[in-house]
Amino acid sequence: MTTGNEAYTRSKKTAVPAAPPNRFLVLLMEAKWIALAAFCICLILIMASYSTQDPGWSRSVDIPRIHNIAGKFGAWLSDVLFYVFGISAWWWCIFACRQVWISYSSLSQRVKLNPEPEADVGFPEILVRNIGFGLLLAGSMGLEYLRMHSLKVALPLGPGGVLGELIGNAGFAALGFTGATLALLLMIALGISLYFHVSWLTIAERIGAGIEWVFVFVQNKHADAEDRRAGQTAAVKREEVVVQERAKIVEAAPIRIEPQVVAVQRSERVEKEKQVSLFNELPDTNLPPLSLLDEPPPVQETVSVQTLEFTSRLIEKKLSDFGVDAKVVAAYPGPWLPAMKLNQLLASRVARSLIWHVIWRVPCHSLPYVWLKPSPVKITWVWSYRIPSARSCV
Repeated sequence: MTTGNEAYTRSKKTAVPAAPPNRFLVLLMEAKWIALAAFCICLILIMASYSTQDPGWSRSVDIPRIHNIAGKFGAWLSDVLFYVFGISAWWWCIFACRQVWISYSSLSQRVKLNPEPEADVGFPEILVRNIGFGLLLAGSMGLEYLRMHSLKVALPLGPGGVLGELIGNAGFAALGFTGATLALLLMIALGISLYFHVSWLTIAERIGAGIEWVFVFVQNKHADAEDRRAGQTAAVKREEVVVQERAKIVEAAPIRIEPQVVAVQRSERVEKEKQVSLFNELPDTNLPPLSLLDEPPPVQETVSVQTLEFTSRLIEKKLSDFGVDAKVVAAYPGPWLPAMKLNQLLASRVARSLIWHVIWRVPCHSLPYVWLKPSPVKITWVWSYRIPSARSCV
């Protein structure tokens, strides 16, 4: 309880810096780790170079050369291990490797000055770990004796060794062959869990997650394949529809454009500037007449083909806006007014719409002139609409 004059302050735990490790202690731990690593490597090499021809604890022979890499000591030690534990003696190599790893982890925590070091491993945890290793070793030896008795391996006694034979016979006498096998498998599972700190539930969850991931992956791949197949089918159907629709479209016949040729009028300048004979007194030396020269080509300024094509399509579109289905069947360019023939069924409607709407929308700066001329020869009505050319729009 605080008074009004007192301020409330929350107490914060200040991190106490870790004290520097004792150098001598660190050196001792490092020496211990190096010794364990060397012992682990030597033990693996000794057991890997075991030979039944070398003298050992179970037999005494005289040979000129020992095959074991560690000499007589290695041959004797490997013979004892394989005689007592059988093939399960390799678990002692795994035990040594784990001890090396534990020693290295403890040493690294000391050297790194971790502000929150891991809790020191107490006696209960060490006891549980050793019990787990004992269960693992006993279960492995018993199972080796019961299930691997026919294994052809060069061993001093047989699979399982002496201890495996004792454990296997005891389990067989108490639980039978199948019951002893299940009990030994249970011992191995418990030993792995206690010694290696492995959770079988976590392993089961990870296996289930992996199976589920594989199932979902296969399902997604199958769904993607189905989607691609459906897309290809839909694309084929759309292509068929497009082909059918294109077949229904009737391409309009090209517009027949008849250019109008206008003869060039003879200029009076030719007559005025006609060369007068200068040598009348010389009748035998006449100059060649101007008629021998070629006539000038007819030159006229007409509407271009592109302009006629654009104007024709523009008239058709404007007529379609008023519901009139018409086609420009011909266009005649002229020097001043190009003429166009339009084919349509409803005469009165064309007259009203075309005069006041379509022609006014044709781009031209001057007043357009429209001439309607029905053609009674054909079944449909034909009109000619005179659209001012570019020359008349100037």
